[in-house]
Amino acid sequence: MQFFYEDGQGRIVDENGVEPMDLVVDEEPFSIETISSRTQFLMNKTPDRPIHTMVPAAAEKHSEDVPMKLFNKRRYIFYSDDEKIRFFHLFFSKCLNVSAAARQLSIHVRAAQQWVNRYREDPESIFKKKKKPGRHRILG
Repeated sequence: MQFFYEDGQGRIVDENGVEPMDLVVDEEPFSIETISSRTQFLMNKTPDRPIHTMVPAAAEKHSEDVPMKLFNKRRYIFYSDDEKIRFFHLFFSKCLNVSAAARQLSIHVRAAQQWVNRYREDPESIFKKKKKPGRHRILG
């Protein structure tokens, strides 16, 4: 590998001070561009060693950049009273278990289990909203 330098007079020379004969300066050997995301960087990165991993088909569909808010697992979901009514309709009239009824309506299973537990404690408390936990606001 040779290194070329620019001398003080605007000429390009190699380490020994000899001018190269066939040097094209206009073409850059490495393309330089701005990479805006980590996934784009990983796609463009050449692997250090060959990787022979199988990527599931579901992961290939979601290879686009998505804001992290959409992938936050602890995001709180507010379910309307209509969704609760549909859930209890499936639970009681269709005799489905909690998880099957929740999956049919795309409701988180743990939320549905909490609704059933609250119903068993007090059947009138299904639609009552819980008080928000935490510190009370300071007046001012």
